[in-house]
Amino acid sequence: MGGIPIIICHEGRQPYLQECINQAKKFDNTVILVGDESNKDMGADHWYSMAELETDEWHDFTELFCNMSTNPEKFELQCFKRFFLIYALMKKDIIHECIHIDSDVLCYFDFSMFKEFAGRYMVSLGIPRKQDRYRWSAGAMTSYWTKEGISSFCDFVISTYKNNMALLAEKWDYQKKNNLPGGICDMTLLYLWSRQYDGTKILNTIEQFEIGQNKVVIDNNINSIESGSGDKYVYDKLFNVKKIIFIDGVPYLQKSDGTRIRTLVLHFQGGAKRYMKFYAGACKHGKPLYYFLAAAIKCKRLLFNFRKR
Repeated sequence: MGGIPIIICHEGRQPYLQECINQAKKFDNTVILVGDESNKDMGADHWYSMAELETDEWHDFTELFCNMSTNPEKFELQCFKRFFLIYALMKKDIIHECIHIDSDVLCYFDFSMFKEFAGRYMVSLGIPRKQDRYRWSAGAMTSYWTKEGISSFCDFVISTYKNNMALLAEKWDYQKKNNLPGGICDMTLLYLWSRQYDGTKILNTIEQFEIGQNKVVIDNNINSIESGSGDKYVYDKLFNVKKIIFIDGVPYLQKSDGTRIRTLVLHFQGGAKRYMKFYAGACKHGKPLYYFLAAAIKCKRLLFNFRKR
């Protein structure tokens, strides 16, 4: 398999998964879907069964796993499982590197060109600067992985749950004491694992980096206005997300000082998934009519809520 493929790991055939696949292909990416029988025919270039990629390492981890989160155990396990599935594909020599994206991510970039920059890195992650009060969070929503990186992370996950549960319990105790949602998840382990490495091994894509002569970022969460440089992006009060400006069919984030930075993807976390079909319309060959369409939907919803009073 030539080039760097995009990998999506997902169970089910929700409409937003279709938007995710279609959008990645609009920018000439090769898409691998690791899923179940329900999504086998959703147009990915290659499809693999999750069940058939389960490995001894994955089963070892499920025996060790203890849910320390306000989220359901099944949800947290599925988040971890993605990395073991990617590792399985690499161990089978089906791929040697990849871009992993969550199924609620829209791509606006041909990631085959990412290799020219990321080839010297083992992994790319989105790692916020602010990590106080046990935030301990790094995002792999859109992330670059090599075999070296994925094997190291999966080994770290197993080793931590086997030998260092006290460290995880420290954060979990803080969450419970302060009545905070969440807890221990894959993002916690990604952050703890990343602390072993310096900037020559892991590219932090929440910070500005360069592809060719262009400065870019990777959006970790369209709902959050936090930027990698410590300042804030402009907030769109109509949609309760970052303000997105499309130029020639690709999205830019705007900072409070008016500067704009291109983002290679948009991540529609949580309730923002309902906007994906509109933002997907702003593809490289299309016009950004998403704003007017989504605004009409928003106004209709507000009117409906007003009439219910």
